[in-house]
Amino acid sequence: MNQPVFYDASGRRARWTWIVAATTLVGLAAALGFLLLTITQSRPRLPVRLSEDAQRPRGIAAAPVGGERGTWLPSSTGPVRRQATPVLGFYMPWDEPSRRSLAQNVGRLDWLVPGLATVTGSAHRFVYEGDPHMRATVGASTRRPLVLPMLQNAREDGQWDGAGTAKLLRDRAARRRLAEQIVGMIEAERGAGVMLDLESLPANAHRDYRRFLAELRTRFAGRGWQVMIAAPVADPTWDLGAYAAVVDRVVLMAYDEHWMGGSAGPIASQPWFVRVVADAVAEVGRQKAIVAIGNYAYDWAANATTPLSVTDAWALARRAHTMPRFDAASGNWHFAYRAGGRDHQVWMMDAVVANNQLRAIAHRCRGGRAVAARQRGSQAMERAGRRRARSCRAHRRAAGDHRPWQW
Repeated sequence: MNQPVFYDASGRRARWTWIVAATTLVGLAAALGFLLLTITQSRPRLPVRLSEDAQRPRGIAAAPVGGERGTWLPSSTGPVRRQATPVLGFYMPWDEPSRRSLAQNVGRLDWLVPGLATVTGSAHRFVYEGDPHMRATVGASTRRPLVLPMLQNAREDGQWDGAGTAKLLRDRAARRRLAEQIVGMIEAERGAGVMLDLESLPANAHRDYRRFLAELRTRFAGRGWQVMIAAPVADPTWDLGAYAAVVDRVVLMAYDEHWMGGSAGPIASQPWFVRVVADAVAEVGRQKAIVAIGNYAYDWAANATTPLSVTDAWALARRAHTMPRFDAASGNWHFAYRAGGRDHQVWMMDAVVANNQLRAIAHRCRGGRAVAARQRGSQAMERAGRRRARSCRAHRRAAGDHRPWQW
């Protein structure tokens, strides 16, 4: 072979090779530049928004704090003196935590107050339902508490039947019939008296209510039964001294500074609590006063208010990815969230709040002879309306028994 196969003496092949290589490099550089430009200039892709996302709670900034202001921590931080006092337990048969608490603590109770009866409506319908679980639990206990069934005027729609109760109390025959029904209930439960929780009474119904209580107490005298009532601490229409004169014990409901249907705020700010409890105990007398401390939450949104248990309130805060904040001015917890286009304000009282209130009472108010803790807000409670869910639970634990302090 006299001539090389790949040799091009003219140099045309080399020129075309360089042209193709340069064009390829320029094309690759242009493509890379376009890719980089696309990446740096493109808008971030927004997440897909589903219709149900608007309904999910999202934490927001809490509204300015309301409530009474003042010094609320006791000046003394020394130990609180305790003495043996009666232990009062409130029990609601339809509330599973209440049933568990009764099973665990029945042997520590002196008094058991089960919510067994209601009286509502223009016909004053009396509904009483016994609870086999309670009877079996009490019967199996080596230390059996005295049972005082509770009568309430809570309707099934979740409202207190104040108007219907006022009509009942004006009617002598209706009062007599209700007294007989109460006696029958106490006998069926082998009880030691009754607890009356009649709320939202109009101002003109209180004289009739006290007349009924006096009649009931007279009827009970020969049997040694007791008459107890639940009464608000900051309602001027309730003459607590007059009520104390016709009953054996008054349970002072020391909560609802901000209430369902009202504006959002602390359920019982510490300065308010200290003031109203001291005033109420002074009216009722230490021998008859039982201070009830709240253990629940309210969720305010526009014109609607929903009661919650403390457990449910904390779970709601977790779903909203927010953290409840302890407000040092009021001594209550609160947080806020948005769901369904509405802003919600949540306030709650837990074991920390209860502990502060107990110490304040013990050191400053020189309060009553016993304390009761109130809970509400579970799904069972909502289904049953605004019936009271109370239990005898320790301030040091969210659930457990509570032994009242001697002051």
